[in-house]
Amino acid sequence: MSIIIRPATSNDASSISEIYSYYVLSEVSTFETNPPSPSEILARLEHTRSNNLPAIVATTSSNPSVVIGYTMVRPYHTREAYNRTVELGMYVDRNYLKGGVGVALWEAVITILRSEEQQARRPVKQVIAAMSIDTEGLSIGVKNFYIKMGFREVGVLKDVGYKFDRYISVMFLQYSIEETVC
Repeated sequence: MSIIIRPATSNDASSISEIYSYYVLSEVSTFETNPPSPSEILARLEHTRSNNLPAIVATTSSNPSVVIGYTMVRPYHTREAYNRTVELGMYVDRNYLKGGVGVALWEAVITILRSEEQQARRPVKQVIAAMSIDTEGLSIGVKNFYIKMGFREVGVLKDVGYKFDRYISVMFLQYSIEETVC
């Protein structure tokens, strides 16, 4: 399977909503409990773009109109001193997990974030990933993915989420744009 990465467009909002809805309804990888509508996803895409940050999607060469994964980079915090730190959100269609989609999305987004064009528009120094720690779900594979991509674990908030009748902890991982991926 050949993966194509391109900027997300407003036409992708429904596909992104469909991918994300699975995780909202079935996993603890997001603490949202109600799937956002395509119009809400569109608003998130616009917010990402208005903050001069990338939103990209993955498709396949055999079916370039079908989105199989996406990444949105958003401001980490609204306070000004955090303006060079961003948070990564990445979700892959459950039918394409372990097919290289996440790696392709990460490689594309880190290339964008490191680019001179991005650094001129909105400098980025740190990327934060927040992931749930769930012994019943995907979290071990997700942590291994982040570590393989060069993130390092920087902290855990214990039992801060409650979803599916259980408490869930959150691990924070950090990637420095200036460091070389291991």
